[in-house]
Amino acid sequence: MISTAIRDRIAAEQNGGRSLLHAMLLAPAAPAPAGKRVAFAAAGREHTLFLLEDGSVWAVGTDSYGQCGQGLATPYVKAPQRVPLPAGKKAVMVYAGECGGV
Repeated sequence: MISTAIRDRIAAEQNGGRSLLHAMLLAPAAPAPAGKRVAFAAAGREHTLFLLEDGSVWAVGTDSYGQCGQGLATPYVKAPQRVPLPAGKKAVMVYAGECGGV
């Protein structure tokens, strides 16, 4: 379930003419990792990055340039996948651009 604050942030987020809410509605339904909550989300042109409260990053959408962190062999990520981070590291923020993200 998306909180009202997150829903408002999603509705306001715009990048490349596509809203994050639009991207989430187009993405197939996928269960969130057990016991995890989304702290922040960023929308790229055709991909979305999710920062979870535990510092892990998940991504869904077009991955043709590796923007979902799954390598170039996976052109589209249909369900949220964990983005590999360096061992022992946690993310504190995510940013999604037109064809990439950090």
